[in-house]
Amino acid sequence: MKNRFLKVWKTIVRMPMFWVFVLLMAMYMPKAILMPAENDVVVVCTGVGIDKADEGIELSILTLIPQNSLTFADSYRLVSAKAQNIALATNQLVNYLGKRVDLAHASYVVFGNEICENGIKTIIEDLVRSNDIGTNAVVMTTNTSAKEMFETTKEFDTNSGEKVKDILYNNKRSLMDANTNIDRFYNAYLSTSSCSIANMIKLVDENGEGVEATGQSGATGGGEGESGTGGGKSSSKPKKVSNDGACSIFKNAKKVLDLEMKQTQALNLVNPDSYEARFVVNNYITEENNPIDVSFEILEKNVKTNAKIENGKAKIDWDIHFVLDVLGIENETSDRVDKVPKKNFEDEQMQQKISDKFKIEFFEVLDLLKPDDLDCIGVGENLRRCGAKKYREFVESLGESPNILENVAYSINISISTK
Repeated sequence: MKNRFLKVWKTIVRMPMFWVFVLLMAMYMPKAILMPAENDVVVVCTGVGIDKADEGIELSILTLIPQNSLTFADSYRLVSAKAQNIALATNQLVNYLGKRVDLAHASYVVFGNEICENGIKTIIEDLVRSNDIGTNAVVMTTNTSAKEMFETTKEFDTNSGEKVKDILYNNKRSLMDANTNIDRFYNAYLSTSSCSIANMIKLVDENGEGVEATGQSGATGGGEGESGTGGGKSSSKPKKVSNDGACSIFKNAKKVLDLEMKQTQALNLVNPDSYEARFVVNNYITEENNPIDVSFEILEKNVKTNAKIENGKAKIDWDIHFVLDVLGIENETSDRVDKVPKKNFEDEQMQQKISDKFKIEFFEVLDLLKPDDLDCIGVGENLRRCGAKKYREFVESLGESPNILENVAYSINISISTK
């Protein structure tokens, strides 16, 4: 046995790669053993919040605290600092924490309501130029302050097996541009329409509809006192996080309009990438002359856009075809929803009711977008496909401050088929 071991050893020491391995171990092992753990020198940030402050901005970060635990819950800490800009605020956070702040893992950036109304042009440009945070981080807004939202979501993330970021993204296919990241927001701001969209996350009171952590206490602050590193507050009425489909529309990186869930879904009518939705058609008259309400789910949606510029006038036609699944019916005699396997509801009456429903909802939202020329549905982009010269002449004919949306004729043709 000893002879066999010596024979193997002699064979190994004659191999050049063995000595390369020994050399590398001698060079790097002492440094690897003696250097501090990454968690001791770096703070991992999962979310960034930016609010308006007297000093300029208030930068809040939600940090993940690694810990040995047999449970699925993690521990989060909220840290904030006020300064003239993001770079100086980050330096203050480094001083507060005594560690380097790593924003590369931040999956979203939340802007408070006040700073959105004042404009976030400079901040977006700073984030794009910065190498500290990835441009794929999702841009979101809130109806309160970003810090207050983090104070609520910190409790949720810590006390629940689910994470808020998972809840925020679970309906990205049914919301228009819910996945708008920093890069897309910036490119939309630089585009001809200068119009960007960001998903809105609301905070509601205890009577509202939303999500809160199981066993959430009244304390919703960061727990770091008044030193500028937390600003913890206590409340006997913790707020809930509501991801109800609302979104904010920006013009030149300044928030102009907030849309509710139904309005967001109405805009999705002409968005070919968004089709997952359910809706109800009321007062459908059966062959027996009985009124019923029919529930549908959209399984597929095909959108064909036709843009024209002729004789100085522009027009956009949308041909939309839905593939629907009949979920059930509800009548006056029973509140129970029953599956209807035989009736497909592809008759003229249902075609007209569904067409009227979507058209009314869409044009109501379009009327809200027209005054400020909030072209977040790609009208200008589709018209440019008619030819650069035609599009330029059309825009020049509208005067010094052209409003594209107000000077385009629209038509929608909707057809349906059922599964």
